[in-house]
Amino acid sequence: MVSGTVVVSNGNWPPAAKTVMDNAGIQPLYRPLTTDPVSSPYSAYSSTPANTGQSGGHFTITDAGADIRGAGGQHDDEYGTVFRNGAAVDGTSVTARVDNLDNTNDWAKAGVVLRNDLTDDGSSAGYAAVVVTPKNGVSFQRDSDADGYLDQFTSTASTVKAPVWVRLTRTATQVSASYSADGSTFTQVGSTVTLPSMATTQDAGVIHTAHSTTAGSATFSNLRIVTSPYKAYSSIPAAVSQSGGVTSLTSAGIDIWRSGTAYDDEYSAAYQTEAAGTSSTVTVRVTSQDKTNNWAKAGLMLRNNIASAGSSTGYLVLATTPGNGIALQSDSNGDGYLDTNTIKTGSATVAPVWLRLVRSGTSVTGSYSADGTTWTTVGTATLTGANSTLDAGMFSTAHAGTIGTANFSQFSVS
Repeated sequence: MVSGTVVVSNGNWPPAAKTVMDNAGIQPLYRPLTTDPVSSPYSAYSSTPANTGQSGGHFTITDAGADIRGAGGQHDDEYGTVFRNGAAVDGTSVTARVDNLDNTNDWAKAGVVLRNDLTDDGSSAGYAAVVVTPKNGVSFQRDSDADGYLDQFTSTASTVKAPVWVRLTRTATQVSASYSADGSTFTQVGSTVTLPSMATTQDAGVIHTAHSTTAGSATFSNLRIVTSPYKAYSSIPAAVSQSGGVTSLTSAGIDIWRSGTAYDDEYSAAYQTEAAGTSSTVTVRVTSQDKTNNWAKAGLMLRNNIASAGSSTGYLVLATTPGNGIALQSDSNGDGYLDTNTIKTGSATVAPVWLRLVRSGTSVTGSYSADGTTWTTVGTATLTGANSTLDAGMFSTAHAGTIGTANFSQFSVS
């Protein structure tokens, strides 16, 4: 019997767990730590036998790939990946935290990747990855001659290991790589490089290769694929991505509300910094929202600093819910938690729905619309402790341990 919290590394499952998996018919070599299937808007692919899993903002890839390297007579491109198709364009960054990497080889690799087509292994160009290894630090690897194989690399000191954040940033046909211990302060790896034959639109995601005939796993969290001027943030593990004008936020989250002794501020967001001045209008269409709870919320957020949950003031949201109409919520006492609520129920209050915030000084009016033309006012709230310019963006919280996804389009600030 297995009980409590058990940490599994290098595939060393407890005997009782192995028995359960054997009875379920799961191949011994390919047992991911997260067994739920990868869900939209993400896709999974492997050029070698592999298993992939997703649980909200957590991803797992298990494989026994030989390597992803094509220099010195080596031509290997064996990997597993979870990615968003066509998500990377000029100005896109792809970021993730590598939570764990099994030590199947000193050069086992787990990180983030850009490629014209991640399902075209050994051929597709525009290929770059920044990966952490068990004993060779973080390595920035790229395809310098567009033959579909990574052939050049630059690495950090070997002391850099998982858990670690890694990031690739694309600017036109140039790519830079960086890593971070905390997800906030990043250090560049090597120099910015030009990749030949980069497509205008590329796939972006996470990647793993065991560099061994022994299967190994890598676990990831907080996959973030956003394009400037947007940034991504989550106060809980989440997946945040953008592609073709659609922003997707996938996470759980208890709530964003203060009530009695409960202080909750758990959300994921894609946003623009200092975008909403004292006279501004912020609009978005919530195209869909999973019904994880009647009080799940998806909508617009204003805040001095959206990336500072539980403390930043000037805090206000306008959100659609699956079962309680449209909510205009604000932080009335400046403690960094929402505590004031105005509700509007009726028809056209669930997704798909348009939401709008109009700021005039410290006063903000929230409205909703079925068509983006005719608007119904929810209410007006006063910002407490607000800066002259506020971060503005899209947010989601599931109001449950259950994971949900909200999708948005046509976000604008004017």
